[in-house]
Amino acid sequence: SKIKILNSELEELAVLSAASSASRKERINGENTLAFSFPIRKSASAYINDTSVFELDGDYFDVAYYKKEQQSDGQLMVSVEAEHVSYRLNNPQYNVEFFTMTGTPTAILTAILDGTDFTLGTVEFSDTVTFSLQEAASRRALLMQFAAYLGGELDFYGFEISVLQQRGSTMPKALRVGKDITVISKAVDKRRLDAQGNPIISYTCGVYKGATIELGDIVTLDYDKLDIDNVSLRVISKTYDPYNPNNVTIEVGNYSNS
Repeated sequence: SKIKILNSELEELAVLSAASSASRKERINGENTLAFSFPIRKSASAYINDTSVFELDGDYFDVAYYKKEQQSDGQLMVSVEAEHVSYRLNNPQYNVEFFTMTGTPTAILTAILDGTDFTLGTVEFSDTVTFSLQEAASRRALLMQFAAYLGGELDFYGFEISVLQQRGSTMPKALRVGKDITVISKAVDKRRLDAQGNPIISYTCGVYKGATIELGDIVTLDYDKLDIDNVSLRVISKTYDPYNPNNVTIEVGNYSNS
């Protein structure tokens, strides 16, 4: 995969053939970002500006931050942080003072996205519901709240937004430490609780070459050294380098859709 640099009209300006570093990260119902850096001597650097849009595998990201600098070795570099285009729903022009509606999830989601550049994809919920948010919110926050209300998980691709019962595979995958993954760390967060009232526990893992693990997958993990005893977890975030498919990190945990 290669990052393409586009203008605000989504017209291709350049293709970044290589990057000094690159990181694509997505979290279930959360962070959805792209970051990369490359030498300024490459012609593509001329197209990095306040309105740049980046395409990766057909998906789009808006520039959020960029920096051009000279490093200690004298090399000139440009670093970019970009956010998925769905973050445009945070723009003040889309804010609502309140929202109340009764209808099918498809009808309510259509209303939430009304007047924006986004369209509705697959909706795996059909029962009529009443959804009410009696406070000011951005349109993205409203979307996130409704997805959580349904117990659904958002799937963004370009300007299309789907709400699924679950991201990833529902068939548990056994992750073998030393074969599929290496466990980097374990974190226990007592400030956040799952549906059973237990603290949210997450494990950051490196993924070995050849292991196929997708965001949302149900996995089982058994690792005595960190007191992990054959637990069933979810892949709640995935980070990878599009220029190096062997550089993949996942976070697995007892995910709670709050």
